Amino acid sequence: MSKFTRGIESPSRIHVVLEPRASHTFQEILAVLEQVGATAIDQISAEFISAEITPGSVPSLEAIAFVETKKPHGLP
Repeated sequence: MSKFTRGIESPSRIHVVLEPRASHTFQEILAVLEQVGATAIDQISAEFISAEITPGSVPSLEAIAFVETKKPHGLP
């Protein structure tokens, strides 16, 4: 069970959609995304940024943005 945490496989990267919290900017989010080694960064609208990050990066992003995880297209 070395690859599993509580019976569920831990992914190495997750897809997230981020929305800035009050008084925070896209530039702040982009800076943190760069610091945590995010990939596939895309401003998908005037209010949201999507990216692929490691699960351990979520807490640092939650301080400045609302973080919603998404399943990759085509997965159940």
